[in-house]
Amino acid sequence: VIRPASNTFRPTIKPGTACRICPGRIFSSTICRADANRALQSVLVRHEDADEEDHLCIGDYCLARGAEICARHNLPMKIHTGYYAGNGCMPVDYIRPGNLCPLLAAFPDTRFVLMHIGYPYGEELIALAKHYRNVFSDLCWAWSINPHAGGVFVRSYLHAAPVNKRFIFGGDINWTTSAYAYSIQMRDWLTATLEAEIADGRLTEPQAMVIATRVSRENQLDCFDVAGTMATIDKEIEEPNHV
Repeated sequence: VIRPASNTFRPTIKPGTACRICPGRIFSSTICRADANRALQSVLVRHEDADEEDHLCIGDYCLARGAEICARHNLPMKIHTGYYAGNGCMPVDYIRPGNLCPLLAAFPDTRFVLMHIGYPYGEELIALAKHYRNVFSDLCWAWSINPHAGGVFVRSYLHAAPVNKRFIFGGDINWTTSAYAYSIQMRDWLTATLEAEIADGRLTEPQAMVIATRVSRENQLDCFDVAGTMATIDKEIEEPNHV
């Protein structure tokens, strides 16, 4: 778990791989431990009066170490991109997925799952998934934000980036009833989206069914290596002293 002393930049890696950050600037991967230590001491002493650069230094260092840890343990890192929840606090240039390019390039062995289609910068996220082999896209929350944009994203993605790098759904909500309702919404819009591709002669119905299965389940199982993770857990249970 990463807990930087920063009010400006707050990455949090939960058990597993989720990283909740807002990519509002250009990430730096060149910060050394000594610089991060100096910045941390400044923040601990000066608190709110510490320089913004010190906060950012700590955030970048922690995020870099988190990316390294994810690669070491074969865990994808999920990162929020795009639209902010709430209102009155969303500088649109801060939320672009492209702000993450230095991070994606600096850690090619870490799988990055970029969430929410980077709304409203969906095409930018598609370009990242096409260009960087370690980038995946997750439509969690996207259908709730704008289902029409979600459908446009899916159609464009089909013609630009590998189908095995897309996850079609995540409710991104605390209530199971709402998650179920959002899943109905997703099925309705995904069906309409794939039917439009079939109507245009771009897909056959069997191909659309294969795609729907991949993006709904198989891609996630592969990217998160669920079988390997469960095997590791079973091994740790059987051999608690195993390193």
